[in-house]
Amino acid sequence: MAGCRPARTTVLSDGEASAVARDGQVVVGSSWDPDLKGEAFIWTERDGNRLLQEVLENEVGLDLEGWTLTDANDITEDGRFIV
Repeated sequence: MAGCRPARTTVLSDGEASAVARDGQVVVGSSWDPDLKGEAFIWTERDGNRLLQEVLENEVGLDLEGWTLTDANDITEDGRFIV
């Protein structure tokens, strides 16, 4: 996809889940790198744990330059929408 940014190789050292989709297939929450910088994550069985910002930029095509998504607080029961 044109305009995709390469994925960072961020090491997430700690975190917590905030919400789980009804079927358990998607989990969202916040994680911290070794410097305690918080970032939102999304977990799926297929793809494992990934930074939500990278997913939105590289797979959805959103331009989030200048933003840092620090928390993912909830997810709809069907796992389609994250807040």
